[in-house]
Amino acid sequence: MNEHWEVVVHNDDSQSALLAAFVLRELCALEIPEAGRLAQEIEAEGVAQVGRFPDQAQAEDLVVALQRHGLHGAVRPL
Repeated sequence: MNEHWEVVVHNDDSQSALLAAFVLRELCALEIPEAGRLAQEIEAEGVAQVGRFPDQAQAEDLVVALQRHGLHGAVRPL
C-alpha cells in the first residue's frame, strides 16, 4: 500500500499561466513566486507536481478542486 501521493497539474493549452498561478495560490496556499514558478513549469514542461500527501483521499480532494477551477489535475502514487 502506498504511503504518499502526489498531485500533478497537466498543461491542457486552454488555461493561461496566470489563471494557473492564481488557482495554485488559492488552493495550495502557495506564495505568489512559487505559484508563478509552478505555472511556468506546467506551461514549459507540460506537467508539475503541486502537492504531496500521505493520504490518497486528500490528494483526490485537491484534484477535484483544481478541476473545478479549470485545471487538469491527477493523483499519482509515489
